[in-house]
Amino acid sequence: MSVGTDPEGHPDLAWTAVRSTPLPGSGSLFIKTHPKSQWIWVDMTLNSDPALSRTICVIAKSDPTQVAKCWEIGDYGRAVHFEYNKQGTQVWVSLWGSANTPGQTGEIVVYDDATLEEVARIKDLITPTGKFNLYNTVNDQY
Repeated sequence: MSVGTDPEGHPDLAWTAVRSTPLPGSGSLFIKTHPKSQWIWVDMTLNSDPALSRTICVIAKSDPTQVAKCWEIGDYGRAVHFEYNKQGTQVWVSLWGSANTPGQTGEIVVYDDATLEEVARIKDLITPTGKFNLYNTVNDQY
């Protein structure tokens, strides 16, 4: 669901639903895009279904009425928190793991934003949520 967040420019739509995009499940916690990206990335971290909680989806900005693609980023854990690099060419996604389960520690999964292909994994992390690109944060690159 998209919510209008411009109370000065569009007071009639401020803080109301302006669009709904059906996902395979509920429980989204993070949604992210970048001015140079063709995608809107969304998670389902809080979904009670383990497979959906580690699934991420992309929605094309050119047609935000439907999901373009969804996939599981691992075979355990929860997918959460997208962060773009400064150039908007990569998206870093956290995969929460478990410190108590061997072989299931958390990871950061890096994707090429244009192709949606995985380019790297940073392994052996517990709950790698707070990875922030300071440039994007300071310059409101969302």
